[in-house]
Amino acid sequence: MRQLTEGDVAAAPLPPGRVNDAWGSYLAFWRQGTRNDARAAANRFVDSLNDSGAETCAEFARWLCALLFDESDFWAGQWGGGMTQGKDGWHRPVAPVLTVHPLSVRVTLPYLLSSLSNPDSQHLRWAYQFTVGQSYRLPPAERRRWEDSLEALCGPGFAPIELLHNAQRDALARRMLRDAEED
Repeated sequence: MRQLTEGDVAAAPLPPGRVNDAWGSYLAFWRQGTRNDARAAANRFVDSLNDSGAETCAEFARWLCALLFDESDFWAGQWGGGMTQGKDGWHRPVAPVLTVHPLSVRVTLPYLLSSLSNPDSQHLRWAYQFTVGQSYRLPPAERRRWEDSLEALCGPGFAPIELLHNAQRDALARRMLRDAEED
């Protein structure tokens, strides 16, 4: 696992034009640290993304999940640290830029919900990582929808760790399960 860079998040698989420009606007506000402007820009980006068609939405959502859940120290179950010192001062980690509320609720959640209907090991692991890392941040209605979907998949009273048990074909899921069970 590695620390994500601004170049990683800027390299989103988006078509040139409005949707890509909206992504760039969101990242610019995020870099400036203007939280309200960044959140508004993220909402505009998601609106543009949804207007761009199902294929573009799915490709972006898959990229987002892969970056968060497969590539980032922040989401590999490590819960990476906060600010880090670089040669030119303190920097906040880049991974949280990908979990701003509109992206979690309007991109990641719908993508993962749709993948639960035909889950593979990777998507089950991503569902586990989303559950332990993001689901507590969902608004009540979305959190209930997420929990109901997981119950339909795993049965009533399931523990999130069961998602990893069902994702045994995924090497990272096996490692995460081993690490979780050792604790």
